[in-house]
Formats: sequence, structure tokens, C-alpha cells
Amino acid sequence: MLYSLSDICDAVAGKTLLNSETGVKSVCIDSRLASDGALFFAINGERVDGHDYLLSAAENGAVAAVVSKEPEGQLLDKLKDLNFGVIMVEDSVKALSKLSAWHRSNLDVKVVGVTGSAGKTTTKDMTTSVLRKGFDVISTRGNYNNEIGVPLTLLSIEEHHQVAVVEMAMRGFGQIKELCEYAKPVIGVITNIGDSHIEFLKSRQNIAKAKWELVEAIPIQGYAVLNGDDENLLSLIGSANCQVVLYGIENLENDVRATDIVQKPDGTSFRVYVSDKVRAICPQTEGFESCEFFVPLPGRHNILNALASVTTGLLMGMDRELIAEGLFDLVRSPMRMSFIEGRGGYTVIDDSYNANPPAMKCALDAMKDFSGERRKVAIFGGMVDLGDYSNEGHRKVGEHVISTGVDLLITTGELGSKIADAALDLGMGCDRVFRCRDNDEAVQTAMDVLLPEDVVLIKGSRAIRTDEIVTKLAR
Repeated sequence: MLYSLSDICDAVAGKTLLNSETGVKSVCIDSRLASDGALFFAINGERVDGHDYLLSAAENGAVAAVVSKEPEGQLLDKLKDLNFGVIMVEDSVKALSKLSAWHRSNLDVKVVGVTGSAGKTTTKDMTTSVLRKGFDVISTRGNYNNEIGVPLTLLSIEEHHQVAVVEMAMRGFGQIKELCEYAKPVIGVITNIGDSHIEFLKSRQNIAKAKWELVEAIPIQGYAVLNGDDENLLSLIGSANCQVVLYGIENLENDVRATDIVQKPDGTSFRVYVSDKVRAICPQTEGFESCEFFVPLPGRHNILNALASVTTGLLMGMDRELIAEGLFDLVRSPMRMSFIEGRGGYTVIDDSYNANPPAMKCALDAMKDFSGERRKVAIFGGMVDLGDYSNEGHRKVGEHVISTGVDLLITTGELGSKIADAALDLGMGCDRVFRCRDNDEAVQTAMDVLLPEDVVLIKGSRAIRTDEIVTKLAR
């Protein structure tokens, strides 16, 4: 990226308050991360107002800022003395989106959009790992998947990149549609429809419709890559204008289907069946079923995530060897099914990034697959954003604790105790269920009861910060 300030001003429909002849090389929203040639977007957030850090951004190397509040008096004079440019707009978040749309329009890059109620980050990671074997790929970093994060991801694309894998989150209708307006994806992946954000959308059907905005944005020559085992997605297929390719395990109508699944100590192997439809689209699939794929993660849900990346790789023209190599070399984002050696010789499964009922169930299934005869311990925080579904959602997780044979359950906080209540109601002995007030008490309880060789799953909504438990139990 190298843009003049006047080009940027035109792109965001702004007004120049202070000019600078220095070209813009990058974009940031945190003044501490400003580097030489950066354009700083001053965003008024819930806790911090970026307009208070204009001088800090300039001192750290930024050459200009986009603001929605005009700097006055001595601040304006200091910025002028530093040859610091300032562009005034009505809304700096919307200006960030406009700039990302303009930047993306200047690039010859294929965008793969990934969304879903659970598994979207892991699927993004797998898809990135696969596509990197054949293309110069950039993808979403961390949790940059919202109205600020997606534009920042798009603005990090350089001319040499061929593919961008962009994770897209939402909390309501119209949000994914807006993200797609400037990302312009040609392939859209939906992992599943679950209960996350049901507080805002009230039903799974509404969640499916909100996620479906990704499919509606795919051009007619593009592809929607959908979990064909999810009935909520199947019910919407008739409204798709692009080509639809289904992946999955159970549905025999899936175009890309996992077979010969084998759970191994360090992950899962499987083979892949491809339909005649996929063979017609992807001529490189001859002999595809003879290839064994391996993903270094346990759990049925991770096979589904892997199938999404396999399908995307096929549609991008990749052969089976490169796709298999990409899956094998997967590097996961932090706090997503990471395996860590604990202080007492036990194995910690860190899946603490976030949680909703389907994701909690998948994590329990994965622990069951991985642990074998070893003792299974679940340390769970509660799940937020469930609204009226909260009691039922936590109860269903408690039911799954029982059905997956968890030996010890430790919960933290008021919401977490709802999971404990359900497990106790369903017959889990009170000597095996520990309700804790907070994360510190959960850590102490775990240290008191854990034994060497135990497998310990830690998970909860981001707001619960169960990653604090991981930090204190891991070496």
C-alpha cells in the first residue's frame, strides 16, 4: 500500500484539515501500533477515544489521521509542526470501511469469506493453511472479524497477495451483508448454524438468515461452501444464486464427504468422497478417494471444518497432495483446541476463546475422542448472549457432560453453575461436581483434584476469561 493523502481523502469522502505530502503505507487504530507511514483512524470506542491519542500516533510514526472530531488549539498547531495530515469525516468507522472497499477494488485478489456459529476461526485457519500451499495468502488475524476488523484485514492486503481468507462475524441482520459489500468474496463458507447471538436474533432460523447474507453476496460464478449436515442451511439452498457445494459426514447427498474416519492420539485421519458435480467442476479430483487426509485435532466437528477447507482448496484448483499437506501443517489460532502440558502432568485442552452450546458439545466430544481411558475433567465458564435461551442452553451442555462420560465437572461463576445444576439433576454425584464463585477458586479446586494423566478441557464465553484458568494450570 502506498497512497497519497488526497487519494485517501477522496476515497473516504472527507475534508482535509491538515495536508501532508508523505505517502500512506499502512493503517492502524491503536496509536501504540503506529509505524512509519501509518494512517491512524481515531475511533471513539466504549472505553477509549482515539481522538485523545493523535499526538501519540504522530510521535510513533503515523503520518496522518482520519478523525470525526476536529483537533483544536495547541494540538492542531503541534500536529501541523510535525507535518501530520488530518482528514475530517462524519464517522471514522464508516470511513475505515470506505477506504477498505476502495483499496480492495484496486487489487486482483480472490476473497474467501468464512462465517458460522461455531468453528469459523478454526475453519479459517485450516483454509489458510491449505491455500498457502498453492497461493500467496493473507487471512484474518486474531478476532478481526467485525465491522472494524474486516476492513483492517482488507487494508493489510498487498499487491502480491493472491487470496484473502476473511472471517466474518455478526450479531444481527445486515452486518454480514455490509462486510461483503467491501470484501467482495467469491467463495463463501458457512460452518454451521447454532445458538450464538440467539439473544438478538431469537431463533436459529433467524441466525441462519443472517449468516446467509454471505451466500447472497457471492457472484453467480462463485461458490457457496456449506455444511450439508446442517438442516438450517439446507432449508435455504433454493434461494442461492451462486453454485452450492455441500460438505459433511452424515448426509449422503453431500458433494464432499468424509469416509474411513480414524481417531488417532495426535489427531484424526479420513478419506474424502467427491460427487460427480465436484468432478465436473474440479478435473484434478481423479483418484481423490485414494488420498488419506490428516488433521492434527480431535473431534468430529474438526473433520467438518477440515472438509470445508478441502472443498475450498478443490474449488481453487488445488490437487490432493497439496491440500493434504496444508491440513497436516495446520497452525491454530490461540485458545482454540490447543494442547498444553499442565503443571501436574495432566493434559490441558485450551478451547477458552469463546463458547456457545454447540461449541461446548463439540469440545466435549473431542475430549472424549482424545482421552481414551484417561479421566476426563471439564472446567466450564458460562455462555453469554443466550437471552431467554440461557437456561435451556446451559442445561443442554450439562446433559452432554453426562452423555460424554465426564468424570469431574468444575464450573465458574453464576452462569457456569447452571451447567453444574443440570449435571447434578441428571445424576452426576455431588462429589464429582464443583461449583466455584470465580476463576481463582476454579484454579484452586482444579489443583486440589487433578491427577497426572487427566485430560482437562477448559472453555467458556470470552467475557468469562477462562483463559486465566489455562494460564495458571499450564506450565
